[in-house]
Amino acid sequence: MLSAALGCCFVHGCSTSPAPPQQLESCSAPIDGAPSFALPAGDATLELTAYPIAVAWKRAGVAVLSTSDASPIAVTRPGATQDDPDVVTVGARASLLSRDGASLAFCVADANGKKIATLRARAVADGHASLVLEPIGATPRTYGFGFDLPSARHWYGQGTITNERNVPRRIASAAEQHFVLDRASFERPVLTSAEGSDVVTPLWMTATGGAIFSDSYSYLAVSWNRDANRRFDVALRPERGETSFRLDLLAAPTTRDVYDRWVREPWSVRPALPVGKRPDDDAFDKPTWTTWAAYHAEIDRAKVLSFAKDIVDVHGFPAGWLEIDDKWTPAYGDLSFAFPDAKAMIDELHGRGLKVSAWVPPYVERAAAAYGEGVIAQAFVEAEGSTDPAGIAWWNSVWQPTAAAIDFTRPAARAFWGKKVDAVRDATGVDGFKFDGGEAAFNPVDVRLEAGAHPNAYADAYARWALEHRGIEVRAAWFAQDVPILVRQFDKDSRWGTDNGLAAVLTQYLALGMIGYPFVLPDMVGGNEYGEKVDGELYVRWIELNAFLPFVQMSIPPWRAGFDADVETLTKKWLSARKALVPYFIALADEAKSTQRPIVRPLFFAFPEDESAYAIEDEMMLGDRYLVAPVLTKGATARDVYLPPGKWRRFFPGGAPSGEILDGGRTLTAFPAPLDAVPAFERILP
Repeated sequence: MLSAALGCCFVHGCSTSPAPPQQLESCSAPIDGAPSFALPAGDATLELTAYPIAVAWKRAGVAVLSTSDASPIAVTRPGATQDDPDVVTVGARASLLSRDGASLAFCVADANGKKIATLRARAVADGHASLVLEPIGATPRTYGFGFDLPSARHWYGQGTITNERNVPRRIASAAEQHFVLDRASFERPVLTSAEGSDVVTPLWMTATGGAIFSDSYSYLAVSWNRDANRRFDVALRPERGETSFRLDLLAAPTTRDVYDRWVREPWSVRPALPVGKRPDDDAFDKPTWTTWAAYHAEIDRAKVLSFAKDIVDVHGFPAGWLEIDDKWTPAYGDLSFAFPDAKAMIDELHGRGLKVSAWVPPYVERAAAAYGEGVIAQAFVEAEGSTDPAGIAWWNSVWQPTAAAIDFTRPAARAFWGKKVDAVRDATGVDGFKFDGGEAAFNPVDVRLEAGAHPNAYADAYARWALEHRGIEVRAAWFAQDVPILVRQFDKDSRWGTDNGLAAVLTQYLALGMIGYPFVLPDMVGGNEYGEKVDGELYVRWIELNAFLPFVQMSIPPWRAGFDADVETLTKKWLSARKALVPYFIALADEAKSTQRPIVRPLFFAFPEDESAYAIEDEMMLGDRYLVAPVLTKGATARDVYLPPGKWRRFFPGGAPSGEILDGGRTLTAFPAPLDAVPAFERILP
């Protein structure tokens, strides 16, 4: 956090011997009577206005983003409820407390002149400034900033935003997974949560080349365009004793540039990037088949072997990974197969050319033998003020606190659970593990982790441990961009749309890429069938999208009774075609190792000068070469396709290049897209 001493010089041209700070005892009037102040940060400038208080972040004299005119600073007092707005105090004016060449400090007051906070602004480096808000008086429930959505044209980031229908509601509103965030409308806490924000990072970028970043694990609360108010509000929830809230502002020529800047920047909490490694080649090459959506928890040895036989022998699909999901153990936490002859079963799967992974969550139910062992080993998460395991309520405990969670921030716990999973591998020959769960929301708010780690850091500690123990995938993360492991999307419903359906596969992929996760595993083709059943059309459109993604996960069999024969035929067609893209995916993964750039990119990443590209969330670029416009709407046999400027030709993976050259910089209206086709185009580079 920023020091109270504001005498350091960070900006070219500022005095090396700044004048002593000028002090003001009240918030009644600004020093020198000046209503506005400019803080240069290289080619960017942070402008602060006192009456009424406002903040604008500019680059080369052009606004990148600005605070909302209505309430740029707000403090929510204890006892606040959504129905009681009187406890929300809005900063209306500011008075300068101190200044030097690189810093400004203001007293923030409400409309009646009552002090509510101190605001400190600092030029950190060229194109980088920070805002620090420190509330005055009793610790508030939340405090933070309100930004004007139109000031930045479009917004991106944050990560997974959706809702799971099977989880008790503790949030204010439903949310759809939009990639262009200003199209969304929701309120929710920002924490790793099984309510649909399991992979999140407090990073937001704009179409104007700006970025807002909180280099912290702190709990935040955000609101996007609630009741069409055209605002983005972000506030700190001081659950861990925080006394100030810092936001860093970045500016660069384009959104792609500001993303690269965020990757290169040396932050104090977020780990150093780029990642430096990538998943193995076989993760890209063939699909992962999982028992989950096909059988859910009703699995046994015969079903696993029958599933494998159907995949490889009967229907002739490529042998990739076979994931044995919930529930292969006698009790949650006792990591041994409940099936007889587990090693012989794994050997038989290997004989079909399959690699085998097993599903492991970090939760141990009290009835498991491992529970008592974990207590002795001090392997479980504890609540503050206690040495007993904290009660964990998770989906397989029917949301009752009847389990404990492995504490991956504690070396003894890491060793205890590592020994357990390694023993499964040694005894059976399992090749790897799907490590599920790990969201902070399952742990108590007052959890006590090793060395004072924040609860939101739990998922990252889990991901780093997973990599050490043959982890194939994880599903929760905050600052785990440095872990070269597959990060799985949130469980998808078997439906169309951005409300956690097929369209959300694409928008979520783009969102996760823009917070620094290049290795994203989409959820299962066809979704999870949590009540809703996938039909043939939806299944085919789902596999068509997945054919253009670097990783594929399948479970619902395309040969299932009720599907037309065309479903299996088209699934084979697209999986076969996808093989032609595998070398390109691996090349892009190698690029991601050294740049952290996403493999699947929004159009503006490849065409940063094309303003039309910034509003598009239903098309994607594979690197800078291929544009894909999947069909995401029920019954559609045509769709509009925007082609950025340049020359293009139709593209089918592994097929002969199209002879027709298309001019970009335009929208192809009602472009044909029958059920067996995807509008895809190759960029013709000079």
